[in-house]
Amino acid sequence: MNTDKRDVAMVIAQFALLLGAVAFVDRGLVRTGLVFVIGLLLVQRALGRAAPKREGEARTGQREDSVMRDAVSQLLVKIREFYTACHLLQSEQISPAEARQRASKVEKDLNKLLAEVVRCSREEAVPPESEG
Repeated sequence: MNTDKRDVAMVIAQFALLLGAVAFVDRGLVRTGLVFVIGLLLVQRALGRAAPKREGEARTGQREDSVMRDAVSQLLVKIREFYTACHLLQSEQISPAEARQRASKVEKDLNKLLAEVVRCSREEAVPPESEG
């Protein structure tokens, strides 16, 4: 029960950050990046909360599968790449065109990563049809 309250508080805090990023950040690319990262955190929270219910088993602790750990590691790398591109653009070390190109590459990589995670998740969720 206590975990549920913390989860609700975390979602509310992330949503408030999302609104703040939209309302107060002037630079378009930086605002888009912040909204993207916070949105991913909200999606991660939603997927993390739905997984134990879908499997029907009481699970405590973190996921044990290496696919999810690898996906989260890759997600963190892509977030860092995107943040670096935003920082370089803001400090005018790269052009807007190059920043868009880097952001586009990160987006494509994230789409591939999402497709892989969804594919693995579906494979785990669908039980074998006949075992005997």
